[in-house]
Amino acid sequence: LHYQDHLSSGPYGDKSTTVGRAVEGVDILIVDRNGKPVPPNTVGEITVRGANVMQGYWKNPGATAATIREGRLHTGDLGSMDEDGFVTLVDRIKDMVISGGENVYCLEVENVLTRLHGVLTAAVIGLPDPDLGERVHAIVHHTHESPLQNGTIEDHCRQYLAGYKVPRSMELTTDPLPLTSANKIDKRALKERYC
Repeated sequence: LHYQDHLSSGPYGDKSTTVGRAVEGVDILIVDRNGKPVPPNTVGEITVRGANVMQGYWKNPGATAATIREGRLHTGDLGSMDEDGFVTLVDRIKDMVISGGENVYCLEVENVLTRLHGVLTAAVIGLPDPDLGERVHAIVHHTHESPLQNGTIEDHCRQYLAGYKVPRSMELTTDPLPLTSANKIDKRALKERYC
């Protein structure tokens, strides 16, 4: 993003909720599960091509073939691109929950949860469900001073999310959530704990 992209008076208006456009020499394409381009403002996998993109994984042709297809690096990130070429990140493919055939982007649910007073952090994962395939499960880290109840959280989520995105189960905790070495919530550790 350039500074003017943060301004409503900029050439494209306020694009501050996006991650910007491709830098020179890089081509970004959003594709569906079959690798076909999707229309503008449609969520798909973000792929890139350019001289700065890796050629492959060191001594791992299997991982290279899975990641680089038809000359494009498949990032594993879900996002959309608007008509002006600005990309909005939605989630990681591996973090997406498919509940009853519907795609639930965990990041969207987490953003809604963290808007609730007293919530410090939240993680959303998919847990096995006999009817839905996966159910949306939230782990909510809240302050000692603001005790929360499942009903309060559910009501809050229903204001901002479609019904299928509202967590069907949750754990409330005053303990911090586990973090990776990159200081991000360790969803793999959380999934291991619950599955």
